[in-house]
Amino acid sequence: TAAEASVLKIKAKILSALLEKIKRQRLTQTQLARVLDDYQPNISILLNGKISKVSIEKLLYYAHRLRMHADIRMKPEAGSRKVRVA
Repeated sequence: TAAEASVLKIKAKILSALLEKIKRQRLTQTQLARVLDDYQPNISILLNGKISKVSIEKLLYYAHRLRMHADIRMKPEAGSRKVRVA
């Protein structure tokens, strides 16, 4: 569905930012497990890009642990009407 596609797109963007930060810091899986305060199998899932197995909340938690700031913005779809509240 369109909603599921939206979630996957958001997850992919967060994952891409995480992986770039991890690559720049040259962290091993063991180091990363310690930094992210998570188990090695979960770190492997992250590093292998299996985003369907990781929640947005977990990705944002990882971002926080890596000292990254998340900024989420919402905008209406192109051509959609403004919502009015009476």
